[in-house]
Amino acid sequence: MKLIEPGTEIDGFLVEDCIHTGGMALIYRVHYAGGREPNFEMVMKVPRMTSGDGAENIVGFEVEHQIMQVLTGPHVPRLVAAGDLDAVPYLVMEYVRGNTLDHWLDLDKQGQRPTPATLASLGAAVATAAHSLHRQNAVHLDLKPANVLIRPDGSALLLDFGLSFHAHYPDLLAEELRRARVPYVQATVVRALHPTSAHAGDTALVHGDGVIEGFVGGTCAESSVRRFALDVLVSGEPLLLRVTAGAPGEVQEE
Repeated sequence: MKLIEPGTEIDGFLVEDCIHTGGMALIYRVHYAGGREPNFEMVMKVPRMTSGDGAENIVGFEVEHQIMQVLTGPHVPRLVAAGDLDAVPYLVMEYVRGNTLDHWLDLDKQGQRPTPATLASLGAAVATAAHSLHRQNAVHLDLKPANVLIRPDGSALLLDFGLSFHAHYPDLLAEELRRARVPYVQATVVRALHPTSAHAGDTALVHGDGVIEGFVGGTCAESSVRRFALDVLVSGEPLLLRVTAGAPGEVQEE
């Protein structure tokens, strides 16, 4: 995908340098054209849309736009504007300074292991941010070190809502797969007992290549769901599973 040249004006925003190139989108620093000054820094996120990019990039853009319009609070970046999908799709949002959790992983790899107090503080910040989303009827579904930014004050900001789900909106990714007639399995947790990390209502899409988007539990549960979901793709029959402690082969059908 060709980079947008610095100085290009898009819908009243002047594009500066590209600060991140990801598999699904590019992120540019931007500011208002005409000298208008906002009270916070801004970035423009532009989805990749070349012929070789999958439809999930566009779906992710639509999901993120939809959800960011209704999320509020200090744990999500403020949404400023969005470009039309038929013209130039983009999201302009608040740019927040800080380090993602990858920073602390890199320190550990360099032999500078964070202290237990630091790790506890980071965990509490992430939990507080996730809880803020849950109170707004939303789940992130793609929490990973690169998607959690820690501000200098220690609070957490969640990034990249392209796989997120909101209870008041349809699952756009599933809808897109249905329209495109792409086979998939939607797995939903109907009951969860301690000590599983999943909760009733958690859901995930399992693609034909075994890729899982969403959350249905830890490694054991995910392996079991993947294994039986691929069988369901072949049989076309719904399946109720009971995942028990042990190897994936010990999963019991009900």
